[in-house]
Amino acid sequence: MTQAPEPLPRAAPIRVILEGYIGRDREIRHTRSRTIEHDGCQRSDAEHEYVIPPSSFTTRSKEYIVLSIATHHRNRRESFTKWHRLIVWNVDRAGILHPARLCRKGTKVRVIGQRETFTTEDGRTVEQIIVQDLELLDLRSPELP
Repeated sequence: MTQAPEPLPRAAPIRVILEGYIGRDREIRHTRSRTIEHDGCQRSDAEHEYVIPPSSFTTRSKEYIVLSIATHHRNRRESFTKWHRLIVWNVDRAGILHPARLCRKGTKVRVIGQRETFTTEDGRTVEQIIVQDLELLDLRSPELP
């Protein structure tokens, strides 16, 4: 009898701290609202047999903000700019004064977040940073939404 291989341990999320300039104005997006349906089924365990009835529930649309940040790097031979895609969730909880809502092109920010990589339906690999904390370092004439 062969044993099933043990699952590999999940890698810990990579924490990132970036400081740079917003490359374009914020983009406010919404997730899709969806209805999820369950057909129901019959289950049993050692002592009981039970039926899970059919059910459905709807998820609400959720607002998030997409930002782009440029970080500048230098080494002995060259200097280069790297662009990062930032995703800011839960902006509606802080209201109109959430720092992500005040960001616009050219604003200097410090970001703490976790790196996330996923593959889209068309096969592209996208790397983004899920923002946990966003601090405005240089706010130029704020425009409230």
